[in-house]
Parts: sequence; structure tokens; C-alpha cells
Amino acid sequence: MKIAFLSSVDFNLYFFRFDIMKELISRGDEVFAIIPRGKYTHLLEEIGVTVIDYKISRSSLDPFSSISTILELIKILKKLKPDLLHTLPLNQIFLEELLEKSQEFQKFII
Repeated sequence: MKIAFLSSVDFNLYFFRFDIMKELISRGDEVFAIIPRGKYTHLLEEIGVTVIDYKISRSSLDPFSSISTILELIKILKKLKPDLLHTLPLNQIFLEELLEKSQEFQKFII
């Protein structure tokens, strides 16, 4: 199964989803982290997670920046075609709603 985790920071996945990702890999699933590269990215890669980098501006109030991020994520997900998409935290839930409308995903976990 191809499982993707979407977060706005690598910190969240390392500290809150690391064990889940490690277990999924050990049972043979393909695990992807869709995150901006950061301090903990290499630790996810070391256990076999495939990291897909995307750009996000956390401090910008410019709506075009958000639209650009959404379009980039749509492009990534159309190419990746995960069986399951796990999103976190709250701002990702908003993005998930938009992405769900543009994709044909069977499952989302929030």
C-alpha cells in the first residue's frame, strides 16, 4: 500500500508519526512524507521514508502564496497517487478538503 503523510513541518511527523511510519515500512508499505525539508527530514529518510519536498510560507498573508501551495500539492498528489493520505495539523485539514475535491483518493486520515 502507498501511504502519504502531509504536514507543514517535518517536526510533526518525526515526533508524532515516526513510530507509525516505521511500522508501516516494516510491514512492506511504501511511506511518503510530503513536507518542507527541515531539521528532522534526514531522520525520516534514514528509516526508509521517501520525502517529497514542497514550499509553504507560514508567515505570509498573501492569498496567492496559499494558492501556489495548494496547486503544488495537487500536482504532487496526482503524480504520487497514494492509496491513503494522512494529514496533520489543522491547516492541513483545510488543504485536505481542497485536495479531496481535486483527487480520487479512497481514504483520508485526519
